[in-house]
Amino acid sequence: MQIPYAKHLEASVTLIGRNRLEASAFLESLRSRPLSHTFYGDCRDTVVLVTEGAGSVATFMTSPPSEDNKEKLILLLQNALKNTAQKGIATAHALLGEDDLFLAHLFKVAAFTELATLCYMEWRAHANQSDIAQTTNANFCAISACTDNDFEKILKETYIGSLDCPAIHGKRDIKDIIQSHQGFGANDLSLWFTILLDQEPAGVLLLNKPKNEQYFELAYLGISPRMRKKGLAEEAMDYAINQATRRGCNKIILAVDASNTPAIRLYKKAHFRETVKRIAMFCPLR
Repeated sequence: MQIPYAKHLEASVTLIGRNRLEASAFLESLRSRPLSHTFYGDCRDTVVLVTEGAGSVATFMTSPPSEDNKEKLILLLQNALKNTAQKGIATAHALLGEDDLFLAHLFKVAAFTELATLCYMEWRAHANQSDIAQTTNANFCAISACTDNDFEKILKETYIGSLDCPAIHGKRDIKDIIQSHQGFGANDLSLWFTILLDQEPAGVLLLNKPKNEQYFELAYLGISPRMRKKGLAEEAMDYAINQATRRGCNKIILAVDASNTPAIRLYKKAHFRETVKRIAMFCPLR
């Protein structure tokens, strides 16, 4: 059952397991988002929160599970999935703690699939950070210089043979993927680039700078199969760091499939370090 608006603070306390002050701050942040959210369950015991996002994605979050409430939690997840699908949302996902194996099992029973373990990494600028010199003939062109169809084409090409969450490839509409990378339009799309090598499309580099924040998110870096092993990924990382430095940002964050060894090696070479790991769950709704 859906929890009424008047009970959302109480539901938030149960959901995040914190005091009312922290729950109030959480709820205020939630309500500031442009798309809707729905609480399900018994606000004193078991709660599921569904938050709609850009790109026809809904994010699921639950209160801590237990042997006593596991059956109730599964039913709530299934009910929330059904209601979310009826709204026309294309996909549901959830991010769980690396050690939340019991909760991951409950999500699977409720129809989710474990997509990957994500490794979150960050780069921080050192004092007197300066530009990194270019080592290839790559050009980074703002996406405004190409058509939507051309951008979608090269983006799709980068997924071929990709080791980053391969289980999801082909299961989402390309326009939804682009919208989810873009978020709610607060990000600066001048930081989205197509990569050209000798004037041939070679890949994409998508950076986001959240509004009023002084950090970058590396939303996506992909290289076309025919252009791999030419040093372009390394060049793209250097370019991203240069962009951050020029805009006064001292941090870049990203998430990568923990089994994608080449990508992790690339990021470590660029002086990114691991911060946390999470289990990504996924459920198609169409």
